[in-house]
Amino acid sequence: MSKPLLSCALGLLLAACAQSPIVTLTDIRPLEFGVLEQSYLIKLRIQNPNAFDLPIEGLSYQLEINDQPFARGVSKPLLTVPSYGSELIEVEAFSSLAEIFQHLSQLRKGRASEIRYRLVGKLSATDRLSPLSFDQRSELVLPMARETRPKEE
Repeated sequence: MSKPLLSCALGLLLAACAQSPIVTLTDIRPLEFGVLEQSYLIKLRIQNPNAFDLPIEGLSYQLEINDQPFARGVSKPLLTVPSYGSELIEVEAFSSLAEIFQHLSQLRKGRASEIRYRLVGKLSATDRLSPLSFDQRSELVLPMARETRPKEE
């Protein structure tokens, strides 16, 4: 087998065997609050669990809070996450007035003693034909919710 063909086959094999990156939400801050649209600065940590560098050319993402859509966005960060390493990036996400009202309504009804969130999306890597998916879930218990929860025996 010729050397160029062998390296091409090896590259395709590595790309096919790539583990999905671990993308976690590290911070969210409001940027602008308009009448119909709100924007947020979101910090994401991208971890590469692979033995090779992961060159990222774009990503799309959606943030859900308490199983309801909250904000979404796309970004073209152009960065490389080193093998077994991580990078912190800042991206923008957008939500609508309807989504904000839905979450405020849940808070006022007392349904939001716990805040569950889910970050789901796809990363496009320059050396891959198909995007790599990510899906991260977590939960925050509000301090007032701890006081009102029944004690477990």
